[in-house]
Amino acid sequence: MRLYKNFFQPVMKLQSKERIGGRVRRKYDVPRTPYQRLMESGQLSEEARAELQGIYPSLNPAELNR
Repeated sequence: MRLYKNFFQPVMKLQSKERIGGRVRRKYDVPRTPYQRLMESGQLSEEARAELQGIYPSLNPAELNR
């Protein structure tokens, strides 16, 4: 389940909250998977990036979900 969630389940991260009277307006980031966010962050070493990029094509989301 860990691989399915990290590679295939998009998450909408909360960017900000704003109170307008009695309501709270929430603004969210574009939905992306944790894998996509990690690749875009630029904080991975080249070895870790290569390892994750090697794992990704071998995964089958339907099989992982079952």
